Amino acid sequence: VWAFERAKQVSDVSELVQLIQSFRLTHEMIPEQFNADPLVLEALWYDMPLMAMVRNLARYTRAGVLTPTSKATRHFLKNLQSTKMHLHPFFYLVAMLAYRKGTSKGDKTHTPVPKIVDALDSAAIRAFGEVLPIDKKIIMAVDVSGSMHSAVIDGLGITAAEAAAIMMLINYKVEPLVVVKQFSSGLSDFPMPTNPTIATMLDAMMGASRSWDWRSGTNISLPFQWAMKQKEVYDIVIVLTDNETNQGENVESAINEYRRKKNPDMKLVVV
Repeated sequence: VWAFERAKQVSDVSELVQLIQSFRLTHEMIPEQFNADPLVLEALWYDMPLMAMVRNLARYTRAGVLTPTSKATRHFLKNLQSTKMHLHPFFYLVAMLAYRKGTSKGDKTHTPVPKIVDALDSAAIRAFGEVLPIDKKIIMAVDVSGSMHSAVIDGLGITAAEAAAIMMLINYKVEPLVVVKQFSSGLSDFPMPTNPTIATMLDAMMGASRSWDWRSGTNISLPFQWAMKQKEVYDIVIVLTDNETNQGENVESAINEYRRKKNPDMKLVVV
């Protein structure tokens, strides 16, 4: 408590850095006027939880704390490689895609550190082994209309198409009983790459979008119509969409019909 109160009064950066290092003060305890100071930020970095580090990569890169050769970068890379620290692969992949763009909220820019981009990708690959399958029969249907590539998801810094590519990759890697479909004005198999990675999934997502006439609309009821025609009974339908749909029968009716005729316990997840 004393250190927190003292931090409110300091005017000297070196004293604040000493308080941070001695008493493990966090971001929330730092006076606003020091929030962008590189020395203060670096002092905070070394006791920061891994999730907080990943969330603050762009900020610390802009401040010059994270550079290709800095101690702070080496510390982060070491933490990413630690077998004691695990995050979900979705978190790593979102962070990697957002960070490598070099832009963030409010038109702020940074120059991505290549080693950090590569390390996030590698951490995601390792993290796949930590995700437990639910072993249910799943239809994953992804909206491949043009609008999926435009708007950036607030708070994530990536597009709906990029988020969909991540979720398809994770489910395809983890779930043994997943079927992946693409839909816009029609429906077909998603062109899943051999041994998919996030890079090949993004390419496949772009290629899938180009294969449809975006002007003909988006029909979100198609996955349920397809499921009705299959002998297989599915437990879960996951729909990945930006919700800009404007064609086809009422989706609620299609869902209710599937539950009535095929599986009353079918779960629907719309992301």
